[in-house]
Amino acid sequence: MNEIEGLFYDCIRLILPVFESTSICRVHQAFGQPSFSNTEDRIFFDVVEGESNESKQVYFSDEYDEKKDALKRTHERTITYNVKFTLYGPNSYDNSIAIRDGFFTEAARRKLRESGFFIVPYHQITSYYPEQLCGVWYQRYDFEITFNRGWSSVSEELNYISQTTINVEGE
Repeated sequence: MNEIEGLFYDCIRLILPVFESTSICRVHQAFGQPSFSNTEDRIFFDVVEGESNESKQVYFSDEYDEKKDALKRTHERTITYNVKFTLYGPNSYDNSIAIRDGFFTEAARRKLRESGFFIVPYHQITSYYPEQLCGVWYQRYDFEITFNRGWSSVSEELNYISQTTINVEGE
């Protein structure tokens, strides 16, 4: 999953190049006072495998391997990923819109396509959730974007009967 999170981190940096790398976080702070003030912009994101009708279907294809004289069976399916974003700070709304729309730019789509990811055009509306942390109010916006990725695996070689002898005897 680190590779996938790294891909989305790189896409966010591509979309918002002026953002400091320390302001983009893959994980929320679990306990205690936030490591940033309410006047700083901060982006948190989490990548989770989603559920969709496409991800439940597995397709099989068989290909004959002349060298091994066997059939190779390939399993293929689509995996859905949900990327959940939480943005804090005075520019959190503008940054959320920039990220949400930025994934539709050609540069971001090309980077995703190179890794086999494709954006699902429907996404949630950006939601506003002001949050009080340690007695201080923080501006907070959340949204989610869904991506599909193709997956395939050659999982088995199928041997088959190439010749057999049949004896027919009469009475």
